[in-house]
Amino acid sequence: MGQSVNDSCPATKNVSTNQWILRIALALGATTGIYVGVICWVSRGHIESVLSRISLWLFLEVMCLVCMGWTVRFFRWQYFVHILKWKVPWGDSLIAFVASFAFSLTPGKAGEIVKSVLLRTKHDVSLSQGGGILIVERIGDLLAIFLLALGGLKLLDTGREYFLFFATCILFFAVVLSQRFLSKRICSRLHHFKRLTYFVTKIQEMLESCGTLLRPQIFFPSLLFALCAWSAEALAFHCMLGVFGLSPHLFISASIFGVATFVGALSALPGGLGSFEAVAILLLANLGLSVASATLLVVFFRLCTIWFGSAVGLVALLLWHSILARGQKGPTKGATPVALVYNESKDSCSTEPADGKFFSYFKQS
Repeated sequence: MGQSVNDSCPATKNVSTNQWILRIALALGATTGIYVGVICWVSRGHIESVLSRISLWLFLEVMCLVCMGWTVRFFRWQYFVHILKWKVPWGDSLIAFVASFAFSLTPGKAGEIVKSVLLRTKHDVSLSQGGGILIVERIGDLLAIFLLALGGLKLLDTGREYFLFFATCILFFAVVLSQRFLSKRICSRLHHFKRLTYFVTKIQEMLESCGTLLRPQIFFPSLLFALCAWSAEALAFHCMLGVFGLSPHLFISASIFGVATFVGALSALPGGLGSFEAVAILLLANLGLSVASATLLVVFFRLCTIWFGSAVGLVALLLWHSILARGQKGPTKGATPVALVYNESKDSCSTEPADGKFFSYFKQS
């Protein structure tokens, strides 16, 4: 097998890995500071009483459940890797998977495509297929969250029909993507445009991988993985409600979590910031919890999930760069990481050694 070629061809500036990691860390720190600062200002006067209820045991209990959910998601990712016959060691796959958490604060978690990008620096994997995995993961996540949210729809005065509408659209989208003949027919027509041939080929590869992963015998086990992973976070949310004096049924707690997460996902805001919090606080207030207490509860929960996950992802990203820089593990046999160079005058792409930098793929000739 020859050189592995990157799956896209735009020309961007060559930015070193260290600069990118520094930028991610600064953006994460600034966003976290603003987020916590605004919430603390809104809930001023209630912080001390709320913090007194948060014990070390509660923190460890919540973190164990959150990590359990991450573990299940990793098994789903590894399941897809196995289906697509990627020859990637478990260790590399795990580090790349966790490193993608650093990009969770992107609309629809689209930044998690970085796990395929990272693996590309050491192994002969397809970014087009990685994009297909990401799409199927998001479909499975949305359907699993909707199943958790079903019971909570009765807590909403309005908007139930919108939930059902979007869930139907997601299901319809999944069915369409699973029909491989449709993607082949569309791409075959686009191939008539010669300047689009390269991109159409990659899109077709991505759609074919979607079709493979959305086959019922493959997709339903992955949906079960997603349901278990999100249920673990819903259980963590339920544990926190008990400490704050609420004693709803587990089904209700999971429904509140599901409704808030579903709205956050549909809002297309980075990490569902603002939309998740607003819906969760509204539903908790309807259960009798004060707005200030509900606000701080939701913030603590988010710090334990998406914010902590982003920090862990950043550490894994540094670990990956460190391993790559030291050259402790070389690429798989027959796969040579390369950078893709776009030549504007010839409107074509060529490759050159990537020099171990996973953010230097795209260079302009």
